Amino acid sequence: MRHISNYLWLYIFIFSSGFAVSAQAQEFRQRAHHIFWKNQEAGTEREIDFGRGVSAKILGKYPLLRDEKKVRYISRVGTGISAQLGRPEIRYYFGILDTEEINAFAAPGGYVFITHGALKLMRNEAQLAGVLAHELAHIGQKHIIRKLKLQSTDTSMTSG
Repeated sequence: MRHISNYLWLYIFIFSSGFAVSAQAQEFRQRAHHIFWKNQEAGTEREIDFGRGVSAKILGKYPLLRDEKKVRYISRVGTGISAQLGRPEIRYYFGILDTEEINAFAAPGGYVFITHGALKLMRNEAQLAGVLAHELAHIGQKHIIRKLKLQSTDTSMTSG
């Protein structure tokens, strides 16, 4: 019987440790919950403001590439895709991050970034369109906003 009890306690410990949240992550989720989900879904203005903050953090780490021709090109492709999202209230901004890393980012409120390293690997416009469409879908479907809502709900359930 004692043997089973030890396994039960081990199982409870392992299971409950999955709910542990770092203080910093919990604070971020609580702030996001306060900003966005005060008894209603985030308004567009709040989403845009939050996206500006996220974009500022991205741009604090990676500077923008100063190549007007390339920026105009990705903006043209991205604008064509964003017209299909059904969110005319959002103005979309496209930028190329001056890094050789291979990545792309979307921030709430219409901010889309692709790295110069990723752009150099693309062989045609279809590849660029695929990456931009993927990032734009995060904005169009409010993936980040919804994830914050779910995380803040999880945090309030486990901390209350």
